Amino acid sequence: MTARNIAIFETAIGACGIAWDERGITAVQLPEASERKTRARLLRRFPEAREASPSPDVQRAIDGITALLRGEASDLSAIALDTNDLPEFN
Repeated sequence: MTARNIAIFETAIGACGIAWDERGITAVQLPEASERKTRARLLRRFPEAREASPSPDVQRAIDGITALLRGEASDLSAIALDTNDLPEFN
């Protein structure tokens, strides 16, 4: 099983969450009613995840997402994604 990490980060619209493993970003969570609820939702989806400091690549993704949510242009195309757990339809 791949080790998965999560982090919560502040944005213009509230506390968002991000999940990643060594292959890339696995999920981004938009804000819930509180930071606690955002974290809980990520942990429901990835119960094995642990909270960790973002790696430089993950921090670049967070910075890009934060910029987008402030209404700024941000190119996220270079961010590595891990789509292994996504259903074929997605």
